[in-house]
Amino acid sequence: MIVGSIIAGAIAAKRSVEPSAAGLRAGFLAGVVAVSGFIITEAAAVAWSLNTIVFFLVAVVMLLCLSPVFGLIFARIGGWAANTVGGFGVDQAS
Repeated sequence: MIVGSIIAGAIAAKRSVEPSAAGLRAGFLAGVVAVSGFIITEAAAVAWSLNTIVFFLVAVVMLLCLSPVFGLIFARIGGWAANTVGGFGVDQAS
């Protein structure tokens, strides 16, 4: 989630796209992949009681709400790094 958002932010800053928007998308996609990975690999081994199902649904909603925020933060860092440190900023027309 973090590395993907940094890369997305750096690429977005280079191509004159808002790094925050790219980070939101990358973070949400990382959250969906994390939930899907759990469902595919571990869901068969879990004893699904009512409490477990409710906890899982609450955890999924929290994860899908927080992952875009982390994506936004780290994409801004990636965009800053591409513009400032890397010198890959977009040339503005005068």
